[in-house]
Amino acid sequence: MGEQTGDLGSNQAGNCAAEVISTGSLRLDIALGLGGIPRGLFVELRGPESSGKTTLCQHILAEAQKLEAACGFIDADHTFDPGYASRCGISLKHLVVVEPDCAEQALNALENLAGAGNIAAVALDSVASLITKAELEAALGEYPPDQVDNFVSHTLHRLSRIIQQTRTTVIFTGPSQKRASEVYHDLARHPARLSLKMQAAVRLDLQPVDPIREGGKITGQHIQVRVVKNKIKPCFQTIELDIMYNNGIRKAGEILDLGSQLRMITQNGEAYFYLDRELGEGREHAIATLIENRLVADQIEQVIRQTLIKPAPLSTAVIPLV
Repeated sequence: MGEQTGDLGSNQAGNCAAEVISTGSLRLDIALGLGGIPRGLFVELRGPESSGKTTLCQHILAEAQKLEAACGFIDADHTFDPGYASRCGISLKHLVVVEPDCAEQALNALENLAGAGNIAAVALDSVASLITKAELEAALGEYPPDQVDNFVSHTLHRLSRIIQQTRTTVIFTGPSQKRASEVYHDLARHPARLSLKMQAAVRLDLQPVDPIREGGKITGQHIQVRVVKNKIKPCFQTIELDIMYNNGIRKAGEILDLGSQLRMITQNGEAYFYLDRELGEGREHAIATLIENRLVADQIEQVIRQTLIKPAPLSTAVIPLV
């Protein structure tokens, strides 16, 4: 098992009492009704390949690090790209990366990180890649019983109370939801397979929609995100976000669109304006300006959040990370 340990220094307290972690997408934060995903609970991201699950995971971890806390990433897929993670906003110095050899190692690492008390969020990417040690060591033609679902179910039950105390958000990624008939079949014969579905406080379904083209080249993907479960504040909405292949979620485009809807950003012909400041001619130029000028983008985002997000009251019993 390979492990890269981040700096878990003493500067981890700070703002760690925050009750939600932004997803890195302003539209999705609004759709959740909370301004982000809740601390100290399980979150499940589901979707087909290339639907942005890993990218969304890494943006959530990057936002969690802004609370001056370390995060963990369990790379069961063995596809972690440090360069891309950095472009999604992650500080590699404050990220613990684990590359497990089997399901037992992955779930043990998950328990250790989630129970450490100084980790704001940990992601397991993905459940579909977990394979037991017995399966790995089986001879050709041998088919040992699949115990992954039982291991996951057992881990969830052990962690449920622990993460409420440590305020650690645990994120799982996995394949798209099965059809209703398959779900009922699994419930009847393999109830452990539905443990994550039932224990997750927030479940998001991601689906790729259309490619993003700029200058005749495909540079990203429009992703549809559907909130299929939200225990904290039921708010079942469907939104779209843009994922750029080299830079992750393009929040600046969301700020521009939502700012325009609220008439904070105005147009005069093709030009976009915020107050008396011209952002650029055409949408792409205006987005580029917001990416370059984070101060202006943050000002607009803050007003949008205050206007459109009305958080539900959450528990005030917060255990600070140390």
